[in-house]
Amino acid sequence: MCSSDLAEVTAVACAQLDGRTTAVTSGRDHAVRTWDLRTRLPLDRIDLPTDVKAVAGTPSGDIVAAFGRDIVVLERWADA
Repeated sequence: MCSSDLAEVTAVACAQLDGRTTAVTSGRDHAVRTWDLRTRLPLDRIDLPTDVKAVAGTPSGDIVAAFGRDIVVLERWADA
């Protein structure tokens, strides 16, 4: 599932996103990534300003991330 070029993983959570069982990971490279657990392929990457310390999925399909002194809700939009 992960490649050797990824930074150290700091957190992982599982969530249902877009009807898929998904892993949400964060790392020291300031990125939040989503992974399709069935195919083991990456789905998306969201870059944040600093190391991400924690991630979670919400029942509505959003992603919560904590970095620095901030906690944000990363709203996901369907492709147009």
